[in-house]
Parts: sequence; C-alpha cells; structure tokens
Amino acid sequence: MKKLVLMLSAALISMAAQATIYVTGGSVTGAPAAWNPENPLQVELADGVYTFKAKGGFKISTAKGGWKTAFNPNAKTLNGEWNKATTTATANLKAGDDDIAAPMDGVEITYEVASDLSTIKATLPEGSSFGDPVAHTYALHGQLGDGSSWKTTAMTENNGAWEWTGTVVAGEFGIQEQTNGEQTAWISANGTTTVNDVGEYAAKYNGSNWKSSLAGEYTFSFNPTTMKLTITRQGTTPRILIPILLLKLLRMFTLPATSQVLGALPILLLW
Repeated sequence: MKKLVLMLSAALISMAAQATIYVTGGSVTGAPAAWNPENPLQVELADGVYTFKAKGGFKISTAKGGWKTAFNPNAKTLNGEWNKATTTATANLKAGDDDIAAPMDGVEITYEVASDLSTIKATLPEGSSFGDPVAHTYALHGQLGDGSSWKTTAMTENNGAWEWTGTVVAGEFGIQEQTNGEQTAWISANGTTTVNDVGEYAAKYNGSNWKSSLAGEYTFSFNPTTMKLTITRQGTTPRILIPILLLKLLRMFTLPATSQVLGALPILLLW
C-alpha cells in the first residue's frame, strides 16, 4: 500500500510538472525584457495548450534555473522550419536548446504549444500577414567598450552593409538584428569564434559569441545578405616588405652598395 501511494505521488508530481512551461526572451509579454532562465514567464496548461505572446525570438523549457543546470537540458526547439499560411504558422518541436526564431519580426505574436510539447502554432496580430515587408537594422552588442559590460551600439547602413567605426577593447560580442529598435534576432559566429586580427568572419543566427582580443580603432562591417562580418583596422600604415627578388639582386652589387641598402631596411619596414 505504501509503495502504491508513493507511485501515485510521483505520478501526480510528474503531471503537475508537465502542466507548466517556462518562456524567456528579449520581448516576451508579461516577463522581464531579458533572456533570464531563472526569471522566465510561467505558462500554465489551459484548454489543452500553453499560450503566450512574444516579439522576436524566445526559448521554452519545462524547468527554470541556470542555463546549463536546468533550463537548457529541458528545453524544446524547432524541428525544421515554420510552415506559414496567411496569418498563422506551425512547426514541430524537439528536444534542444537553440533559440526559437519568430516566424515574423516586429509584431507581437500569440503562440500555442501543444500539451505534449510536440508542436507549436503562431498567430499574427490582426492586420498582419506573412506578406508584409519588415525593415531590419543592426547593432553591435558586446563588451567592446570596457571589456565587461554588455552594451548596444547602433550600426549605419552603407551600400547594403551595416558599419560602425570606433575604439574597442578585448571582449565578447555579437550582432543584434533589430526591428523598430528592438532585438528580434541574435547573429554571431558561424564556426570560428576567435577574433584576434582583421579579416572576414562567417556569421549565422544563434551562433556562439565572438571572443575578440582586438584593441584600438576598428571598423566592423556586417553584410546580412552574405552573412559575413568584415573587420578592418583604422589609423595604421600597411607594412612595406622588401621582396626576396630584390634581396637577390643586391648580391650583384658591390659589398659597400649592398651594405648601404641593407642598412636602410629598418627604415623601409614600416607599420
């Protein structure tokens, strides 16, 4: 009898746990405007679905707490792409901790998650449809200002690329995709996360944060079409290198002439 009571108690606890999901994101209605797994929106099961509203991306889980210890291990994410109709979209869910991207940015969407967490439905607000154009802007978001605090810096459009030039210090960073000034997606490293020199870096949605060791004045240029981030150095003079062929030709001259040219190498090697 005691064993039966314990089994029934465990079953009741399990059922109660499955009657709640937790939602966090940058703009989840009714929750703080922050990605916080310890203080998410709590959504109760009602009429067979979990219903909530959000602008932009979000994450859902059956447990709240630390990202690694509770939220992510119990999270759900999209299994494939959104299937869009005129004003609604549906998708399958699977276990996973990737962010769930909104089927449309810039509007408050109503979401319904099935009781078994297998599917999700999105309904656009009145007056919106999936044919509506959405204008995105982009901003750097990271620790590049002081190496610790996360700050957002707007980028300016220039021939299809979004740019910002300024002085940076070492730190992590990524790029916010914004609609009407609000973050609706996160863009970061696609592969290489280490940024220790100028160059071109591949980007993707919901990648890993870039980790930069750069210090000085740089230009960050992001192209949303090619998903490439290009970083160039400002206020420097390119290094002038002496070709190997020139050094070989110097051997044809007399020793004094060769010594004079070689003595000038420190001057010719400029930064």
